[in-house]
Parts: sequence; C-alpha cells; structure tokens
Amino acid sequence: MKNHTRLARAFAAITLLFGITLTSFGQPIPGQYIAVFKDNVPDPNRAAQELEAQHGFNVSYVYQNSIRGFAFAGNEQAAQALARNPRIAYVEPDQLAHASTAAIPTGVSRIGIDQSVINDSIQPLMTIYENGRQGVNARIAVIDTGLQRDHPDLNVDPTGVRPYTKTVKGKTQIVFDNNFDDDNGHGTHVGGTAAANGAIVGVAPGALLTAVKVLGANGSGSYSIVIAGVDWVAGQPSRFDVANMSLGGGFSQAVNDSVKNAVAKGIVFAVAAGNAATDVSQMSPASEPSAITVSAMADFDGQPGGLDTIDTYTSCKNSDGTGGTIHHDEEVPCWSNFGAGVDVCAPGVLIYSTWPTWLISSGYNTISGTSMATPHVTGAAALYIARNRASRTESAAWVRQVTDAITSSGWLVGDYGYFDYFKGDKDSYREPLLNVRLLLGQTTRPNVVVTISSPLNDASFPSGSAISFTGTASVNGEDRTQDLVWISNLNGVLGTGGTISATLNDGTHTIVASVPDSGNTFGGCALVPSSVTIISGSASPAPKQLFIAVSFDKPSDVPVYYDGETMHSFFDVTDELGAVVPDAWVTAVMKTPAGGTLTASGATDANGRFEATLRMNGKRGGGYGEYTITGSATKTGYLRSAEVTRKFQLVR
Repeated sequence: MKNHTRLARAFAAITLLFGITLTSFGQPIPGQYIAVFKDNVPDPNRAAQELEAQHGFNVSYVYQNSIRGFAFAGNEQAAQALARNPRIAYVEPDQLAHASTAAIPTGVSRIGIDQSVINDSIQPLMTIYENGRQGVNARIAVIDTGLQRDHPDLNVDPTGVRPYTKTVKGKTQIVFDNNFDDDNGHGTHVGGTAAANGAIVGVAPGALLTAVKVLGANGSGSYSIVIAGVDWVAGQPSRFDVANMSLGGGFSQAVNDSVKNAVAKGIVFAVAAGNAATDVSQMSPASEPSAITVSAMADFDGQPGGLDTIDTYTSCKNSDGTGGTIHHDEEVPCWSNFGAGVDVCAPGVLIYSTWPTWLISSGYNTISGTSMATPHVTGAAALYIARNRASRTESAAWVRQVTDAITSSGWLVGDYGYFDYFKGDKDSYREPLLNVRLLLGQTTRPNVVVTISSPLNDASFPSGSAISFTGTASVNGEDRTQDLVWISNLNGVLGTGGTISATLNDGTHTIVASVPDSGNTFGGCALVPSSVTIISGSASPAPKQLFIAVSFDKPSDVPVYYDGETMHSFFDVTDELGAVVPDAWVTAVMKTPAGGTLTASGATDANGRFEATLRMNGKRGGGYGEYTITGSATKTGYLRSAEVTRKFQLVR
C-alpha cells in the first residue's frame, strides 16, 4: 500500500509539472522551475542544498515564508526526477508575469470619495510618519515595477527592495538590493491610485508605500522572482497591512500558494483579475481564493448613471489597429477577465495617476487595465485597516473580515441608476462595485421601494401617441413619489413625479424610474430603480449579443494530450446578461500543426453548450505540436459572437 501511494504521488507531481503547459496567458521560461516541499520537510535550506547536489541543478533562491521551496535552473530530466522525490509536493515551470496594464481623479470619485469623505472619514485616520509626511496609518507593499522614491505625491518607504537574478561564484541566484526605482511607470501609477497625497489624491492619501520591484522595465518578470517578492513581504506580517499585485500570468500553484500563505499571516492581498478576456480560474494570482480579485469598469466622469456623458473608449482592436469594441460610461471593458473568482469591481479605464518624472516630466499619466482597478481596492483595504487597527490580527480570519467588509459594502446592480452598470460582462455574476463611502460608515444602504404601475412591461403604443407613466417611491419609509425621475434609454429624461405623460420616438424603450440621491446622502447613486420595456410605433426588439467561451476537459490553459486520448472541447454560449442560449449554431474550426483544418458544427443544448471531440493521433492525423480551436456562434435575433481561440498540445 505504501509503495502504491508513493507511485501515485509521484505520478501526480509529474502531471502537475508537465501537464500544466503554459499558454499565451502564461509563458514558460526555458530551463527554470519552481519546486515546493511537502509540509513535513523541516529545513528548506538544507533540503534544497541536498537536492541540488543529488540532481545537479542550480538552486537560485530558497523560499521560507510564503511557501517552503526553491527556484532552480536545470534541464527537463532533472525537473522530472525531482518531481518524483518523496520530499517534493510539486514542481512547475517558472513563467513570465506581466503588469496587467489635490485633484480627485474620476476613479477615486466613482467609488464614493469626495472632499467631505476625506474631511470627515479619512482625515481622522492620518498619522505622521518618521519622514515627517502625513498619511493614512497603513502600510502598503506594491509588488510591481518599482516606485519613484522621490515623487512629490507619494510617501515612499526608502527601504524598498528589488529581488533579481545574479551570478555568484558561477551560480545563478536570486538576491535582493535597494534599487527599486521604477523604470516602467506601472508601479508608480498603481501607488498613486492607492495612496497619492499631493497634486492628486489617492484612495488612502499618504499611506506608506514600500516598493517590491519584481518586474523590469518591460513590465515583465519571472514567477520565481515574483514569489521571492511575496516571500519577503510574508516574512514581515507586522510591517505590512496590504499588498497590491497588479500583475499576473498563467495559472501557477506556487504563486497561488505563496499568496495564500502570506494571507494566512494577516496581510491583505488585492490582485488584478487580468486583461485577457478569460475566466480568472486560468490566471495567477487572480485565481487564488484568499486574495481579493478585482475586475475593471469604464467610468469617464466619476459619477454613477451612464447617461450623463457621451465619452467613449475603444479597445480590443485588431492587430492592424482597425475595428475594436467601443465602450460607454459604466460598462465592463472587453479585456477585463471574469468569472465567479472575481470579488469586486473598480474603475480601470483611462485612470489618471502618478508617473515617474524621468519618463514623463509632468509626473502623471492616464492608462487602463485591471492593474489600475486593483489599487482602488488596495487603498480601500488600507482605510478599513486604519479605521479598525485595534482589531487586526496576523491571521487569515482578519483578512476574511476585511474582504467581507469590502464586498458587502459595495454597490450592487440594484443600487444603480439609471441602467445596468455591468453591460458587457461575460458571465452571470455581477460583482459589487467598490463603495468606500459605505465601507467607512459615512452612509448606510437605504431601504428604497420603487414601483411602476403603468405602463405594463412589453406594452406597445401607436407611433406618436402620448404615453402615461405612473409610479410610487419611498426611501426609508418616507414617501418620495414626487422625486421620481423617468428616463428612456432612447429619449433621455422624460419628466419628474408620480405621474407624467410623454411622446416617445419609435423604437424599443427601456423605461427606468428612480429616486436621485441629489444630496449625495447615499453616495450619489440613483436609488433602486424599477424598469419596464415598451415599444413605441413599429419596432422589432433590439438583437442581443452572443458570447462564446471555449474550454477543454483538462483544466490547464493549454492542455496536453497524448496519442490515443480523446480531446473534449466545450463551447458555451451566453447573451450579454450571462443567460445561457440554447439552439445557437456553433462553428468550431481546428488548425493542426501540419497546416490542416478540421471543422465541427452543431446546435447548443438546453444548457447552452456544444461539445466537439477528437481522438488524437499525431502520426496519422495533424501532427504533433500546437493545435488551435476557434469557435463562434450565431442565432436568429442575436448578434454574432466574436471568435474565441484556444490552444492545446499533442505530444508523443
């Protein structure tokens, strides 16, 4: 039985090492690996030295705080042999990680911070630091491209670090120094959103920022270096309250474990969902449940609503710069990752923040990404911790308390006027939008009841006719019917009051009645709107947008199949609200390494899924190497989905 168990564990380790082949989401670094010990190994340093001598590879760094293991350079045979060692829990390839790219910026305003919140709720949380600067009493580790240590808006800890590789006595090792200057800009931008306190104001103004520079001038770095940075932070749980990781790549158990173990020491980790338009389960550290994973939303004016601006933003263009998706205010950008693993949403489009003055002389820049959304949450966590410092413990339970406070205080779709702020989301889960005003207790979620008695939903009216609209509203038991604002998505504001009459343009209208928060008592949101859809004149319902997701029966980003195995691919079709779409026609096109093309097509089942299978035979089929599958979906009355491509490998 013991021999059988050992063989099973060895096989599991090999599967983890060679079954999780990294993808366009994650790029393996040839000849570099990360090994993690089992819990019963008492001395990681000594064990790493013994295994280095035994297997002939080069240990570059030993992790002791966030995970117990080591990074090493060696060939595939040595890595495979190490994976079978009884002291090793798993081995995985090292891979690249990428930056997920006294005015109050719009993003800070959108999460409920204005001058009154700063004066009433944030100012009391300030302290005087050793350098004489005033700031929120919280310490933030920025695990990124570094920080400009002398930026006038930032309170930067001079003892920040840079882990990097260096050849010492003929061996490549990960060492640390103090050269954390930001030669990219990304980290300084992140730091400003979280904690600027100068010409612009961050979420937690003046909080102390410590740079942990794990990414280089090109915005990339290895996971082995990233884990070294997390390990350094985890070794000082009394020093750091929050860590910001606006970076990521393909799934890595080692990265996730390092974050999880740092969280267990009471350090809150806010991590970017990523910008690959995929489920966060495929990404690290975004897929780590103990971290706060943050998606992005477009906001151009710092205010809720979505109807008070004509600003747009185009992204996801073709490689030649043409096409792309046009986003409006209050929409989810096409690149933001999604899935049930996302905890909270924050503004992440066209975010204005600090930038190294040696890169842009003004010291400020505007960029987009879930990387830009994440520091809003980092700053919010810092504020909560500063407000509740007496309750802080170095435990996962404390981090859970902070996370729950952030997510439970967030604005929900039902809080929003005038329309669903989550247009463009690729799943049915509507994560809350960060709401600092409610998090700090400056407001409470009101009890609002809005009803529309006429017209009825799906009613039709002749072209040019006057339509009567009647409704009621109350806020915390107080009658607010006279304050009801009626809005059409086609005609705009129709009128105010319990009963109005209006003539509408021909078309399909979404009519919303809501109570505006004109006094900003509840954070400026239009309170719990009610809506109906009606048709004026002869109009066909607007077509819905189809979305398609492609997955495999193996969970890796780029799964590996072997001759004789059957590859199962799944095509899940939903509409823009995340509802499954049965009877949609799916076309799947597979391209083989040999240059051939295979096509499968069919209708989705009652759960919105179409499955295509193929028994793999590289010698007689399409060859060995990388295969691609591209799926698209159509259905009458819907707009055709965009094409989605996934990859898998066939090996001998």
